[in-house]
Amino acid sequence: MPGPRDAFYTSLLLFVPVLLWGYYRKRSNEKSSHPPSPTSLPLVGNLFSLPSGPEHVMYMQLGRQLKSDIIYLSLLGHEIVVLNSSKAASELLDKRSASYSDRFCPLIITDQNLWENQARALLRRLIGVSTEGHPFDNLKDEVVFSMTSSIFQLAYGYTAKEKPDPYFDAAHESDHNAARAAMITTFYVNIFPFLNYIPEWIPGTGWKRTIRAWRKQKDYALDAPFRWTQDQVRQGTNTDSIIADLLQDHGITSGLSVEERDIRLKELGHVLFSGGTDTTALLVLSFVAAMVLNPDVQAKAQQEIDLTLGAGVLPQISDQEQLPMINQAKKNYVYQRFPTDAFKMMFTVGTEYLRTLNFLSHKIFDDSRVGNVWAITRDESVYVDPEKFNPDRFLDPDVPHAPAFGWGRRKCPGIHFGETSLFITIASLLATFTFSKKKDSNGNYIEPVIENTSDSILLGLKPFELEFAPRSDVHRQLISESDPSH
Repeated sequence: MPGPRDAFYTSLLLFVPVLLWGYYRKRSNEKSSHPPSPTSLPLVGNLFSLPSGPEHVMYMQLGRQLKSDIIYLSLLGHEIVVLNSSKAASELLDKRSASYSDRFCPLIITDQNLWENQARALLRRLIGVSTEGHPFDNLKDEVVFSMTSSIFQLAYGYTAKEKPDPYFDAAHESDHNAARAAMITTFYVNIFPFLNYIPEWIPGTGWKRTIRAWRKQKDYALDAPFRWTQDQVRQGTNTDSIIADLLQDHGITSGLSVEERDIRLKELGHVLFSGGTDTTALLVLSFVAAMVLNPDVQAKAQQEIDLTLGAGVLPQISDQEQLPMINQAKKNYVYQRFPTDAFKMMFTVGTEYLRTLNFLSHKIFDDSRVGNVWAITRDESVYVDPEKFNPDRFLDPDVPHAPAFGWGRRKCPGIHFGETSLFITIASLLATFTFSKKKDSNGNYIEPVIENTSDSILLGLKPFELEFAPRSDVHRQLISESDPSH
C-alpha cells in the first residue's frame, strides 16, 4: 500500500516537469522579444557563438551576420545589447537618455592658456627628440607627458619637476590596469562570476592576487596627488585647480563627512585624468599616423595655417574658426580612430528608472551595455568609404559627426575641453613639424604598418616607422623662441 513518502515522490515527479516547462516557456517568450542573437546554448548562452577578434570588430561582424543593427547576447547570465548603427544609438540613447543616464558628471574648467602653454612646451620637447632613435616611442612619450601635465595642472595644480614623475606614472599604471581589467576576456571571473568565491589557495586563482595588487596601486594613484594638493591648500601655497577650489568651497561639499568628501574628490581627480589623458594622447598619435599616410592632406592643412595666420606664427585657440581644414581633419580622425572599442562607449541602464524597456519591439534589460562606436562609424550607408582618411566628407552637413563623446545625458561633460585640447595640439604640430615615412639606407620610403593594440579597452596603436622634424629652420627658431608661459 502506497505511503506518504510515495505520494510525495509522485507529486515531485509530476511537479518538476511543470516547473521546467514553465521556466523554458518563460525563457522562450523572452527570447522571442530579444533583438537578433546568434546560436545560444543552455547555461552558457551565446558564449561559443562569438567570432574571434577584438570585441568592437566582433560585435560589428555579428550585426552583419544577423543583418541587424541591434544584437542581443547572453553570456552566462550577463545580458548585453549592442547598437551598431547611428540611428539605433540615437533613438535609444539620445531620445530615451533619462533611462540611461547613470553617469557621474565632474566639474570641468577650461583654461585656454593651459592648453596653449602645454602645446608650446610639447613642441620644444619634440625638437629635442626628433633626431633620436625610436621616433614613435619618443613621440608617444612626449605627447602622453604633455597631456598628463595639462590634466594634473587642471585637476591638482601640480607641475612635474622632472621625468619620470611618480604621480604621473602611478596614474598611468592604474589606468592601464583598469583598461585591461575591463576587457571581458582578460579574467575568466568576468565571464564566470562564481570564480570569485573560490579560495585563493586553490591553483589557478593567481588573478585574485593580481587584482588585489591593482587595487592597492590604484589607492596610491588616487591618494598621492590629492594629499599633495591638500597640503598646498593648508599651507596657502596652492595654485588654482579643481581639487584645490573644491577643498576650499565648503558649500559644494556640505552634508558630507570629511572622509566622504575626500573619497569623492579623489575619484574626481582620477576621473579627470582618465577621461582626458590616454584617449587624447592616442588620438594625437592616430592623427600623426594619418598624416604620415596622407602627406597631401598634411600639406593642405599646413598651407591653410600659413595662408591664414602667416608663416612663422603659432596657432591659438581663438584661431579655431579660421582653420576649417584643421577642424575637418580633427573630425575625421576622431570619427575614424577614436581610441575605444564597444565596451569603452558603454551605457549601464539606470535601474532606478526602469526594469524592462521595450524598444522597437525588443526588450532592453537591466545592466545591458550598448553603443558600438566602431561599427557606427563603419556604416557605409552613412559614411562613404569609411576607412579612407577624407576630411572633406564633413563638408556635407548631412554626414553626422562621430558619437565619440557619447549620447544624451551621458555625453562626456568634457567634450568641449577635449576638443579644444585636440585642436590646439594638432594645429601646433602641423604648423611647425612635418611627419613623414621613414627612408631606408637607399633613400626609399618604408611603408609603415599601422596596427591596433588588442589587449585593452583602449584602442591604441602598435609602434610604426616614421620620421618627424621641424618644417624649416625658421620653424625650428620659432619653436625655440616660443614661451610656454606666454
